[in-house]
Amino acid sequence: MGAFGGLAVGPKQTQDTSQYAFGTKAVFGPEVMFRWYIKRTTCITADARFAFWRLAYPLEFKDPAPDGTRVLGVNASTTEWVVHPWIGLGVGWLF
Repeated sequence: MGAFGGLAVGPKQTQDTSQYAFGTKAVFGPEVMFRWYIKRTTCITADARFAFWRLAYPLEFKDPAPDGTRVLGVNASTTEWVVHPWIGLGVGWLF
């Protein structure tokens, strides 16, 4: 068991008309890893993580579209915590 941290970087989207920009976000969360050595130099790994980061939406998401719908409700928060589950499997060789 452990924890991890890092950065998530989103590229600039020139054709995105919504004015949303992911930007750069700090990512962190807990992780669990299992490593099984089949032989002295070969192992199988499995890990599970829950990555957390916070999104921030532009205020324009509360404005009504031409058809009257909104991306966010008038009283909705413009920030949101997102949890992304992540599972990985792998094979490793020691040399």
